[in-house]
Amino acid sequence: MEGKDKILIVEDETSIRETLEDLMLARGYEYVSFDNSEDAYLYLMNNDDIDLVLSDIMLPGRSGLDMLDSIRSRAKFELTPVILLTAKVEEEDVRLGIQKGADDYIRKPFKTKHLYAAIATQLERYKKLRTSQQRIKDTVDVQDELLESIAVINSHWVRAPLTNIFALLNMAEEQGHPVGDKELRYMRAQLETLDEMLKAVAAQVNGYRASGSFRFRDFRLPSQQSDIIAVDDDSMQLTFLKFLFRKHLPEATLTCYTSPEEALEQIVSRETPPDLLITDLQMSPMNGFDLVDQLLEKEIRLPVFILTSSMHATDIEKAMHYNNIYQFLQKPIDGQKLKQIFTSSADRSGIIAGQKYCS
Repeated sequence: MEGKDKILIVEDETSIRETLEDLMLARGYEYVSFDNSEDAYLYLMNNDDIDLVLSDIMLPGRSGLDMLDSIRSRAKFELTPVILLTAKVEEEDVRLGIQKGADDYIRKPFKTKHLYAAIATQLERYKKLRTSQQRIKDTVDVQDELLESIAVINSHWVRAPLTNIFALLNMAEEQGHPVGDKELRYMRAQLETLDEMLKAVAAQVNGYRASGSFRFRDFRLPSQQSDIIAVDDDSMQLTFLKFLFRKHLPEATLTCYTSPEEALEQIVSRETPPDLLITDLQMSPMNGFDLVDQLLEKEIRLPVFILTSSMHATDIEKAMHYNNIYQFLQKPIDGQKLKQIFTSSADRSGIIAGQKYCS
């Protein structure tokens, strides 16, 4: 059942205020009344139950117009109807009141039917405005949900398979077997076009320009024989990452896990933590941020690179709150970019370890 409309009455003359109270009760309205604008405004600021303000203009202390000015300065009361009562209607007062946001004037002494009509009109208008405002908010919420769905579809249902195809093509080229077949070249060109379109969609949805990486701060591996852990539930991406490390950072030890839970267990059980954690962001049931949080809870603070198919502004904003997240890497990573990231680790030789964890 819909509650009764509640009126805030502000009138310093006791007889008129009591008359207004009786009229509100007779019409079925609830009310709260004050003899000054300061107490009335304080009530309004601390309560959300007022549907209409009925105020005299001439009040002790701050006038009704001053109170109206304060009410309209607050966004949450921009739609609340305000009816002003006045013993005399001066053109300047009317103009000033309308300018400050008054919805109607009632001249004292007033006729009951005119007062009721003015209140009913403004309450009906207020309800329609609130309904329209809620519809707009609901529409915006639906649009936000739709945009988020587009971002998820773009990132994980479309770009993730694309990155695997790119990884295979890149691996062939890195191994010295560049794609020479006409159909394969055409396929790669089409994939690149589609990928750029999807990244453009992601950029629009997330409100920033998509790029191959996003760096918060510089990071350098402590030595050529650095110990690195990579976590990604997509084994194809780990296979490609393994290949790139073998070619460009051969002396580093890369240990791969497809399970973030297993990676967490192994890191915690080590006497010496790894030098770097590279983790996929979207994994289930534990995502990349969850993995970092679990490590921090156990007082294990590792340098972290985030690996992702599509960078989202919300993810980047969240990552900025972590002091140990250094960079976002967008899949598929190419060899040259990997070399640039680890410039101090160039020209290495050796083999890569830990491959048994990569399926």
